[in-house]
Amino acid sequence: MMIMREGVAHWVTMHEHPFNIVEEEGFNMMLKRGIPHWTSVSHVDKISLTTDIWRSKPQKIEYIVLTAHFVDKNWKLQKRVLNFVHLPPPLANCIFNYLKEWNIEISVDNATANDSCSEIMKETFSLSKRLSCVKTIVQDVHNIIDYLNGSDIRLKKFVELVQQFNLKERRLVLESKTRWNSTYDMIVCALKFKEVFSRLALEDRDYAFCPTFEDWGKLEKLVEILEVFYKATMIISGLEYPT
Repeated sequence: MMIMREGVAHWVTMHEHPFNIVEEEGFNMMLKRGIPHWTSVSHVDKISLTTDIWRSKPQKIEYIVLTAHFVDKNWKLQKRVLNFVHLPPPLANCIFNYLKEWNIEISVDNATANDSCSEIMKETFSLSKRLSCVKTIVQDVHNIIDYLNGSDIRLKKFVELVQQFNLKERRLVLESKTRWNSTYDMIVCALKFKEVFSRLALEDRDYAFCPTFEDWGKLEKLVEILEVFYKATMIISGLEYPT
């Protein structure tokens, strides 16, 4: 039965038949005569869902957009926004209710198993003394940029030091807590200004978040790891191709 289902999938793909052809009465009658235990195959469409959260910093109000991605009958990748609204917690219930409105059934992989696996790996690396915690260091970088952005005088001083170090980059990037790739962008940007940040620490007594030389080294290692995921994310997030 599994071999025949795979054969049907190849047949549909090779000749670009509509998916609902597998539910035609004559098609199933033909296969039933050749394979008595044949059971019909459903053509139920599959969609992929993505969510994104946006927060207005002055208002501290969060919004969520829920987007559906699917391949149409002409084999074109399509996307449709299902909802864009203020986010009432919890997030999982919010998404579930929106899908229910659109009569969409959802299936996910075993998230509990993934969490357990992550915890086991974390514990294993900790026991072997090979796990470096960078959460605090990343938070320090976030605090640096947030501190500088909070004052025109501090930003002006930052620009002056950037000019002294003859750096081409002038723009600071602050992460969004709900987007891991923005954390990557923030760290990459901060590494370009690490000498500037160190100088600021010497000249501004209120500046208390500067990472140490060792911390910058850990961030450089982190960027090497995240870069792989970042590039892969950019590739699979393209609009003109599904894979």
